[in-house]
Order: sequence, then C-alpha cells, then structure tokens
Amino acid sequence: ANGVIGSISRGSGISASSGANTFAASGFTTSATPDPDDYFQFSIQANTGYVLNLDSVVVSERRSNTGIRKFAVRSSLDNFTSDLTVFSVPDDANYRTNQQVALGTSFKNIPSGTNVEFRYLGYESESAAGTWRLDSIRIYGTILDQATSVSALYSKAKFNVYPNPGSYNLVIESATSE
Repeated sequence: ANGVIGSISRGSGISASSGANTFAASGFTTSATPDPDDYFQFSIQANTGYVLNLDSVVVSERRSNTGIRKFAVRSSLDNFTSDLTVFSVPDDANYRTNQQVALGTSFKNIPSGTNVEFRYLGYESESAAGTWRLDSIRIYGTILDQATSVSALYSKAKFNVYPNPGSYNLVIESATSE
C-alpha cells in the first residue's frame, strides 16, 4: 500500500530463457567484471505524500551448470556505479534462497517521486549459453505518510537533547518558548 513496485525487466545484453515461475535469462558475460547490460531490474517508489524507508532486498536464485559464478547488486541512487554487495555463486545448479542485501542509511527517507531501481548483474558465466534465474523477490521496509515520518517529526521537534551521543545523563530542554 502507498507505493508501487515496478515490473521486473532484463538488460539489453541478455536474452529470455525458460524457467517455470521464475525470471530467467542467458547470455551473461564470461568476463570477471560485470557487463552493465547484463542484469535483471525492478523498482519501488512511494506514492505522492509518502516517504520510502528500505531495509533490505531478498531474492532466491539458481544458475544452470554453466551459468554465472558471481552477481553484484546495484541501485539507481548512485546511478548503478557501486556494488551494494557481491555474491559468489557455488559451482552447482542448486536453488539458493534468501540472498539478502542489507540497505544502509541512503535508503531511508526517500521522498515520493523518487523511483529506486535495483539491478542484479550476473557475470563470470561459464558459458554464454548458461542460464541464471531470480525468484521470490522480496523488498523489506516501510512507506510512511510524509507528515508523520521520522524525518518530518525531527523537523518539527521543539526540544534539544544532549549530549549526543550520550549514555547515562541526558539533558532535554525546550528549543522554543512555545
């Protein structure tokens, strides 16, 4: 509720392949570095008047016997320039569940109108004909009303708390005469 999750899509460097109830592709690079066109992508955005706070993204994945050996996860918040994390994929065709990417503070208080895209770039494929598939994509976080979000509450605060950080004794004083 109060947000939109976009459809999953593929980059122009890979081709659709069969995989029952999954999003699968072949044609991933055999290079030791990601090809910027070899990815799966999906997005999330808060509706007008809401703020997006993302905690993590979790997927399940599986490669064929000649599929990728690594995948990197990147986001549009830095124009896909840095890896949020890199996963090494075992040399088998087993199904791996709950591949989690913990998201940091740059994924907090994202205003409505900001479309956050995630790219899963597969690489080090053992063969260009090898396949890789994603399944069970889950995005964890909250979408809050902008007026009651944490950042809105802090901006409306009329008191000071110090020292910050503190451990035992904190001073709370009014910042205004209201």
